[in-house]
Amino acid sequence: MFGQGSWIALNGLWVELPVLVSLGIPEGFNIATWLVLIIQLANVGPLLFTIINYLTPSRFHLELQTNYIITALGAVVTFLLIFLWDEYSVWKLTGKTHSTALLICAFVLSIVDCTSSVAFTPFMSRFKSVYVTWYFIGEGFSALTPSIFALVQGVASNTECIANQTFIYENDTHEIRCYSWVSRQKAPRFGPGIYFTFLFAMAAACFTSFLLLNILPLSRREQQVTDSTNQSKANDSYQYEMVADGDIKQTKSNIGTPVPKKPIRFYLSVFTILGIVNALSNSVLPSVQSFSAGAYGLKTYLVAATLACVSKPLAAFFVLVKPMNKLLFVGGVALLGISVGSYCMLTAFMSPSPPMQQTATGRALICTVVELGVGEWEREGWESGRGYRLVAKLRHGGQNILQF
Repeated sequence: MFGQGSWIALNGLWVELPVLVSLGIPEGFNIATWLVLIIQLANVGPLLFTIINYLTPSRFHLELQTNYIITALGAVVTFLLIFLWDEYSVWKLTGKTHSTALLICAFVLSIVDCTSSVAFTPFMSRFKSVYVTWYFIGEGFSALTPSIFALVQGVASNTECIANQTFIYENDTHEIRCYSWVSRQKAPRFGPGIYFTFLFAMAAACFTSFLLLNILPLSRREQQVTDSTNQSKANDSYQYEMVADGDIKQTKSNIGTPVPKKPIRFYLSVFTILGIVNALSNSVLPSVQSFSAGAYGLKTYLVAATLACVSKPLAAFFVLVKPMNKLLFVGGVALLGISVGSYCMLTAFMSPSPPMQQTATGRALICTVVELGVGEWEREGWESGRGYRLVAKLRHGGQNILQF
């Protein structure tokens, strides 16, 4: 439950966008662009954490105080979303109506979730390695759980005809009923208020889990060390347990051995691929998703947004079972991702009349390419596989060694 709270707020908000659009929020289909911009600005959170942590003496464990703040803040803000998601106001700067409360809450939740990436893991490194594994499993469910809940909720979609007024005419022999019909859009099974209540429950469970992990005697006995000196050593040990491909003991015994150097073009290729992949998957494609998938209908938009979140834990599971970190493989998968991402961009540019708009094939195709997404599979392959060696080597004894 602690790991699940890491990104559940943002993932949950993301898959709820189709419902918010169907209910007529002022930003309309531009809400995805707003959310991407807000998330990028929220990276100030982990940046400040890193700077303050660097300047703070090593005997202080900054992640404890940080986790208390962000887990409590996440619970409070998701609770406020239950009542404020549809509070609008006119911005004097633009003269237009905006979902001010929703955007402010999204910004705070973005800071919370982005900071959790650098604050949760150091705390979990205090525990035995088996618990760290279950933390990452919980982190994967932070995308899967809200996606399932969003699919159950559904989205306002096809219209239905209802009788608005009934006129009755009577004569001596029989009665004639005439109806005035109007078109009404089918509503989702439950509204955003109930959905955000679910997110609040998950955020509250994350805060409670962290509290219990930190104060329960049972939990404290499962920690590897208690003093700051040994804690630093435990962090180094944890890093190497994460990157081990085979025998952990063998990996630890080879810590001090020199790493064979690779040509500079290898590192340039790797970081160029990672840069392009992360830019497309975290900024470019999500910002146009509402136009690329929304043009095929709100139900298609909901399925595409949900599958995009579900694909992340699936990708992590795939590379966990079969790690593939060859540069040729990574480049090939990146090229595949860029290809399907180009189709997403094409449908966004041609919106509101994309290819095969009125066909089941067109709707299935856009859901598939959004789910594949650019970057998920190849980025997970590097971050979940031996790519962690980069972090491990740099953190151990100050050795300035790059190893993939």
